[in-house]
Amino acid sequence: MQKTIGDRIKEERKRLGLTQLELANKIGVTDRAVSKWEQKEGNPDVGLLPSLSSILGVTLDYLLTGKTVEEKVVFASKMEVCAKNDDLSLFKEIKDESIVDESRKSLMDYVIEYKSKNVFKAIIESQRPYGYFGPRQEWKYWGIDVMLNMFIISGCLNQLQKINWNINDVDPKEYNNESIDFILSEKCPEETKEIVFSCKAVKNPKWQDIYKEFMNRAIDKNNSFGIDIMFKLYESLSLAIPLDSLKKMLEKEMTDKLLEGNKYNTENGFVHIEKKEIEVLVMKQDESKTPEEVFIFSCIDNGILQIEKLLTCNNTKLIEKTLGIYPVTAYEVFNNLAEKKDVKGLFRLCIDNDLVASYGQAGTVDASEFTKSTVDYDKILKAIFKRLEDDLTNRSSYSRHIPICQSQVPNDIYIRDQIMRNCHSGFSTPNELLVKVSECKAEIISDLKLQDDKNRTTGDLTAEYFENQMKAGNYEIVVVKLCTKLEAILKADFKKEGDLKAMLDSYCKDIPDDDDGWGYPVESPMVNLLNKLRMKRNNIVHAEQNKVDLTKEELQKCIKYILDIERK
Repeated sequence: MQKTIGDRIKEERKRLGLTQLELANKIGVTDRAVSKWEQKEGNPDVGLLPSLSSILGVTLDYLLTGKTVEEKVVFASKMEVCAKNDDLSLFKEIKDESIVDESRKSLMDYVIEYKSKNVFKAIIESQRPYGYFGPRQEWKYWGIDVMLNMFIISGCLNQLQKINWNINDVDPKEYNNESIDFILSEKCPEETKEIVFSCKAVKNPKWQDIYKEFMNRAIDKNNSFGIDIMFKLYESLSLAIPLDSLKKMLEKEMTDKLLEGNKYNTENGFVHIEKKEIEVLVMKQDESKTPEEVFIFSCIDNGILQIEKLLTCNNTKLIEKTLGIYPVTAYEVFNNLAEKKDVKGLFRLCIDNDLVASYGQAGTVDASEFTKSTVDYDKILKAIFKRLEDDLTNRSSYSRHIPICQSQVPNDIYIRDQIMRNCHSGFSTPNELLVKVSECKAEIISDLKLQDDKNRTTGDLTAEYFENQMKAGNYEIVVVKLCTKLEAILKADFKKEGDLKAMLDSYCKDIPDDDDGWGYPVESPMVNLLNKLRMKRNNIVHAEQNKVDLTKEELQKCIKYILDIERK
């Protein structure tokens, strides 16, 4: 029995695993309509056929007639079959003449297209390689990088001279990723590697650049075998492993290879990754450590907390907790050991930082101070403090195990905090220093909490928010919310105190006067506008009766000004 449209709809629907209802929903009809089609009680409307055939994944012709399109039989030439199958026996049947097939393609065209390694090698080893190139007779037609890659993957790099080419004439940039991947793989013959790496890299900066590309490619592909090849190469040439490559290993958390490469650079006096960065990586891979523990560890440098790094975490509670535990100055490290009565630890730290008199030379602390039955810690600490202060005053090169100052903290943020800039200079006694440290830590936390409060209360009060409210005509809401934002900004960013009027009065004193056009200073119009905004808010919220008229244009100016000062 001949199949109908309904039969074909049913077959294709079931093939796709669709119910009648699901198919109906896709087409935009009822499941009853689909049922009628399949029960041969009717056919789909002509207008539905294109979408129906598309949904069922068949041609319109098949849906209507059941006929399928016959696949066109394509006959390949002997040269294409030879290259496609990389068939050496078929290659022997092809004459080494400059012939092309019906598609006007030569054997080499197909060899390049299908990457036929065996046939390519046979062509190069033949008496007349150019005979298989077709009428062009020029190997550069296919691109230098393409031909170089074929020589490499075919294992006949030693026969470049057959086409009047020399490995030393190759620009390093012609090595494409496929070539590099093959060279750095176990498949690559040793002879090929020797040829590629025979160039005098020390005398040719271009080759040093390509070696870095080789190394970085191996890292990107997580190719340990290839990385080992490059390690041996750099060692044989007495070259440094590029710092960029070591950093890439650090980013990709390739701990073992990073340790090996960094050790080589360190032992040979080359630039290397700091030990701390590697320790952080190792700790990060320790499943027993939390992300917070890893982060705090990364902020500690030789026992001293790096404030700038700590402040990048945007977690006030974590910052407050960490500041309460770790020292931020060199002196605190010594002081903490003294408070614990750890005389051995204190002595060792002083030795490491050349703070103990030795060999009859004048020093900071006499070694005998640490061996007394009753150690005078105050005396030792005062001497250490004096030495640290002298080194800063004299600007001497202080290359110690413990950094003397927090030079990385942005001065524009904590310029008032002497301790954050030069650690000890300007403090007459150790206690004065410790008090200032405590005050600075408290001030940092206070500032962060103010910022948290501002973000929590005004985070949603964006330019888009005010724009939408203005379009909706909700001017009173804009006035109230704008004052809320202004109040938070003045408190958190400008450290103003009191109610909005007091903070605004203080802030407006800092607004520069305008020029009246005659060279005389006049009060900035923004002072008046901001105060009008405040009074308008009071009329709305506190039912005050201030005589104030704030136009829509003035309100727009207030929005722009307040958003601008927040960005600044």
